[in-house]
Amino acid sequence: MLDEMDILHEMIRENAKVSIEESNGRRQVTLGEPRDSEGRKVKISGLPDDAIVINADEFPAPDAVFTCRKGECKRADFIIIADTGKKRVILCCYGSRYFGGSVPHTGRGNRGTSRQPDSAHG
Repeated sequence: MLDEMDILHEMIRENAKVSIEESNGRRQVTLGEPRDSEGRKVKISGLPDDAIVINADEFPAPDAVFTCRKGECKRADFIIIADTGKKRVILCCYGSRYFGGSVPHTGRGNRGTSRQPDSAHG
């Protein structure tokens, strides 16, 4: 029987997934916006073996349903879903255009928290 992560991998199209690479024995992903004229990127390393990274820009915009006047159409650029065996984590990664800054931010789920990546991660 398939577990939840296997089912997610089957459900999500390959063009919506971001490749996870291996470097120095650690799994990592580099995230960036193709529309970013400055070419800013953030590298996230130490991903667990059971992780999937989704490029949310591959999904249709919600403006066909919502009016988008109060921020309801803002959405994550990337979604990282991971299962460490001890807990499941969903990280929503937002580009700086939502925060008025120059660095990508990462929010955990819908708690409303965000953090800037430290210099060790790019």
